[in-house]
Amino acid sequence: VNPTEEFLKHLEHLKLLGYSINADQDVVLAAHPIGKVLLLKPSPLGLFHIRSLPIAPLRTKKKGKCLQMLEEANRTLNLVKVYLGDESLVVESLFVGPYEKERYALFLGAWDADNSTLQSKFDFSEFAPPA
Repeated sequence: VNPTEEFLKHLEHLKLLGYSINADQDVVLAAHPIGKVLLLKPSPLGLFHIRSLPIAPLRTKKKGKCLQMLEEANRTLNLVKVYLGDESLVVESLFVGPYEKERYALFLGAWDADNSTLQSKFDFSEFAPPA
């Protein structure tokens, strides 16, 4: 990733919150000591924040139930959208526009709130891969 000045401002903000930053060629991972991991992906509109939760391959019956739960979650959550990826649930949101400290802090607060709601109100554990 060849970060722009704008992107670097986001990364500095996350570092101040305790995230460690690991840049790859295609993506940037931001990991927090309490276990939160964000994949950050620049977009012409802003910055995507993505989280991936592993799930087992879904059979038809379970896939239908999972899709119903995802639909309900997407109706409930304020900022993020949740969808099925390749063997994962993907939680994603886009911070739109240039970096502004107050706006980005509000965005991260809403991101955390939606992720907490997702974890507390929706039990996707039955779809988790076997341990």
